[in-house]
Amino acid sequence: MRSKLTEALAAIGPAKELVLTSEDGVLARLAAPEAAHLCKLPVRVLAGGNEAWCAAGGEFESAHARWAVPARDAWLKPFDQTQGKVEDSLNAYLSWEVGLVEQFSRDGSLKFDFGAKRDGDAAHGGRATEK
Repeated sequence: MRSKLTEALAAIGPAKELVLTSEDGVLARLAAPEAAHLCKLPVRVLAGGNEAWCAAGGEFESAHARWAVPARDAWLKPFDQTQGKVEDSLNAYLSWEVGLVEQFSRDGSLKFDFGAKRDGDAAHGGRATEK
């Protein structure tokens, strides 16, 4: 995550280069010029990304213990949370989900019709359309 790149590099310690990867390597290739500008290090991209690495027999770490900065772009299901009570995580998720309707109504980019179900309506009884 580019907003945490400087912090992550500081946590890792001195580095001679930065290697970026993504699922198929495309996003890493697109991010490389900006990363090079931000960190002032030579930046390389793992050809073929994680898919090629895995196909070549490469291994991935599954533990979060070695992450330089906490992930903020990963979403864990409430029952997969390791911090706090599962019940608290489930309640927080349900509160977020219920609040989506209000967020959408404030956003103004979508119009939801929650009226009575009519022939041709989606199975859930409402339709979303772009304004």
